[in-house]
Amino acid sequence: MLTYEILNANMGLTGYAEYLKDTAQGDERILLDHISELANKSSGVIRNVETISRIYKTPQAVVPVSLLVIAKKEADAHPNIRIGISDCNYSVMANDMLGVVFDNLFSNSIKFGGKNVEITVTARLIENGMLEVSVADNGPGIDDTAKPLVFDRFVQGSKTRGSYGLGLHIVKMLVESYRGTIRADDRVAGNPTLGVAIRFTLHIAPNTPHEKP
Repeated sequence: MLTYEILNANMGLTGYAEYLKDTAQGDERILLDHISELANKSSGVIRNVETISRIYKTPQAVVPVSLLVIAKKEADAHPNIRIGISDCNYSVMANDMLGVVFDNLFSNSIKFGGKNVEITVTARLIENGMLEVSVADNGPGIDDTAKPLVFDRFVQGSKTRGSYGLGLHIVKMLVESYRGTIRADDRVAGNPTLGVAIRFTLHIAPNTPHEKP
């Protein structure tokens, strides 16, 4: 109920700000833009809190799901961003919340890389019936010193990446609920300035052949 009330209040703030922009000029319009931005940021935090509560209180069963279908659905939600998906035709042990993983990773790439960022999603078989999934972008990357910390709550990252908030923490929670692991890596090995790759592992669904595109 509290999150619902806060989200409604933020929607009201955003609505009033958009209405006033029709007659605002100069500094007034800039201030209204800031109000809308802060209200949207607050709503994003509340939605993340809801997601964490859902993970803890009502965890979903882990079942076979299509990695390709889920990744493509979340990519389609960002039609103006270049997101390439390849080698992801696998069934993995997860649930619908896997979409939250991709949504947060895509949103993170767009936040720091801008509207012209390019994102790629790939997967490869590794040992013990596991699959490693990589979500990489050509944005500003993550400093080596920050890589081990970015999945912690509200950790301050590098000067280029800033504050990571709850998004990557939620991604880690979900991946670990699927009994997988996650890490931050360079898109181009040894060069953090050329973009980041978030790599996480998932269990391949038993008795499930490699799917066709």
